[in-house]
Amino acid sequence: MDDKAKIGLENLKEIEERLKEIKERTSEFVKEHPLTSIAIAASVGFIIAKLISGRRS
Repeated sequence: MDDKAKIGLENLKEIEERLKEIKERTSEFVKEHPLTSIAIAASVGFIIAKLISGRRS
């Protein structure tokens, strides 16, 4: 394996570790603050819906 491939593989492993950590922290937050999580999800969904419907007009 050449140097670029090794660097790419190392970067992928680092990204994978970061994503696992983010997933764990997100799961903990949702378990500790379920109502806040629902409010955040609803707000994001509302904003996305507004952005999408605004593009059609």
